[in-house]
Amino acid sequence: MIDIPPEKRLKTTIKSGSVYWFSEDNIKPKPHYLVVINHKPKTDENIILVKGSSQVEKIKKRKRYLSPKKTCVIVKKEEYSDFTDNTIFDCNRVYPYTQSEITQITKKPYFKFKPDMNEDIVDRLRDAVYESPCIENFIKELSLNKH
Repeated sequence: MIDIPPEKRLKTTIKSGSVYWFSEDNIKPKPHYLVVINHKPKTDENIILVKGSSQVEKIKKRKRYLSPKKTCVIVKKEEYSDFTDNTIFDCNRVYPYTQSEITQITKKPYFKFKPDMNEDIVDRLRDAVYESPCIENFIKELSLNKH
C-alpha cells in the first residue's frame, strides 16, 4: 500500500460529506467528528465543517431553550458506519477553515480521515445550518451554493 502524505490526500479527496476526526481546540485536544458541508470544498476559499457529539441528551437539553429544534441533527449509529453511538450535530455553530489551515491540521498526530458521510445526511446538516439564526448569511451561501 502506498503511503500518501495527509496534505496531498486532503487535496485530492476533499468533497461534500468528507469526515475528519480531530480536535479544533489545540489547548485541550478532545477529537470530534467534523463533516464538510460545502458543495465544492476543493475550490471554495473556506471549508465549512460541522461538529458531532455523542453526548446527545446533554446537547438536546442545553439547546432546548437556546435554539430551534431544526438546527440540531441526530445521526443514528446505524446511519454512519464509524459511529459507535448516536451523534448530534449542533448546526448553530460551524467551523470555517481556509485550505491552508485544514492542510496544517492534517499534519497533526491526532488527525484522522474517516469514511465519507452519505449525501442525505449532509443535506440534513446543510438544512439545519440554513435554519440557524446564529449562522451568518455568507456561511449559509457557501454551504448551500451548488455553483
